[in-house]
Amino acid sequence: MRISSYRTWCFDLDGTLLDQQARYTQIYCALVTRLGGKPVSDYWSMRKAGLSELDVFLRSGLSLSNLPAYDHMREEELENVHYLKFDTPFPNTLRLLEVLSSLNMAIWVVSHRSSYERLSDQLASLKLNKLIAGCICTKQYCDSADNTTLALSAEGAKVASRAKARALQKLGDASQIVMVGDSPSDIVAAHLAGVDSIAITTGCHPREMLEKEGPDLVCSTLQDLLVMISGTSL
Repeated sequence: MRISSYRTWCFDLDGTLLDQQARYTQIYCALVTRLGGKPVSDYWSMRKAGLSELDVFLRSGLSLSNLPAYDHMREEELENVHYLKFDTPFPNTLRLLEVLSSLNMAIWVVSHRSSYERLSDQLASLKLNKLIAGCICTKQYCDSADNTTLALSAEGAKVASRAKARALQKLGDASQIVMVGDSPSDIVAAHLAGVDSIAITTGCHPREMLEKEGPDLVCSTLQDLLVMISGTSL
């Protein structure tokens, strides 16, 4: 992989730079309870094993008729400042960004969120903001027709990929850009934008699911990526 050729490094945020396990788990439990279901006790283990949010939702005693309400509330709560406070940077997140910054790389956060203000505030509270050139909340790149699509549906993943791809295309020469993410939509977005991709298995998607999308590189942790970058002559 041509690590030395990338001048712009784009990172997904949730599951890539930040550990969102506590936030996702608490939101799942709160919403399922609110809708009259019974939260499963091993939510995160199920997600890490490859079950989708929809799969786990259906194991919570709720019917598909409850899905639109769950989907809508979940999208709102994922950016609720109360829950965002549970996020923590992964080990080596700060170190990786420091190394890339020292090498004069442009670092961008490309996240499928809607609130730029909340994203920026979160990065500032975690003391990551000074290392980042810019942030893009990719929901602004969704078509108007996409606003009615359930985020947890198969089409919802395609919507996220298209939006991320449009954002990546705004960042310059595709040959110098790499997208680092923990979800299949990050890898698909990179393909659509014509940029290379690195999959990280720290989120809620298993390695085999990420490999299926054909990333240029798969790393188990940011530490693995850091080792590769540090060992590369730039």
